[in-house]
Amino acid sequence: MSYAENRIIHDADSHLMELADCLDPYLDAKSRARYDELPKLKAWPRDSDWVSKSRATQADPVFRAGETANILLRKDYEALGAFIREDRPRALDLLGFKSQLVFTTWCLSNFGLDESEEFIRQNRLIRDAWGPRAVPVCEELPGRNHFSALEALVEPGHRLHALALGMLQER
Repeated sequence: MSYAENRIIHDADSHLMELADCLDPYLDAKSRARYDELPKLKAWPRDSDWVSKSRATQADPVFRAGETANILLRKDYEALGAFIREDRPRALDLLGFKSQLVFTTWCLSNFGLDESEEFIRQNRLIRDAWGPRAVPVCEELPGRNHFSALEALVEPGHRLHALALGMLQER
């Protein structure tokens, strides 16, 4: 039985725990050089012990054998689907969520990329990587940033408000 137990739940507090090298495949040389200079990347380098440990933990067959029993217990870099894309649909199935609003932990606003062209481009790349099941809608809200966009959730007549109501009414 899933956590949701016959309830329709649209989870709004899921976090991906990206590893420090998560953006590498998407960065051109100029962007990669800028990325490498960010204070957060210098403090948490892509080749650090925590990255190696996280990868080793997720690759361990004994650890992975406990994914179902520990779906609600494992958090951060130990969580199923934390940074391995192929695990995310399984995590959704085990939890029983209809959908998730997913926040990045490593990327985007941590690097001052709020609503810039780069922020928007990365949002689209994330949607492409996660797929339409995890991210059914990915669009810009003109005049809003990732904080003020939340206000649109309670503004009658706003598209985001309508989308949220639609999700709540799905049965």
